[in-house]
Amino acid sequence: MSDFRLAVLVPLILGSIVPLFGLSGPIAKIIVLQMAMPPAFVTLVIAETFNLDRDLAVTALAAGAIVLLVTLPVWLWLF
Repeated sequence: MSDFRLAVLVPLILGSIVPLFGLSGPIAKIIVLQMAMPPAFVTLVIAETFNLDRDLAVTALAAGAIVLLVTLPVWLWLF
């Protein structure tokens, strides 16, 4: 599954089920926004440590940061 689909599906699914646990308001928004965050920089550290594709890790970090700029206002508005 592509990173973009995951960046959209995971927060959407989580945001839909958070109210089932009795969470709402700012707490629910915080949980959804945490799930919508771009890949952590530890991805790059792991790629370098284990001799993996560093360029792919950097691309994933950049793409995640760019997608976040578009999706963050949507998640705040939606939930």
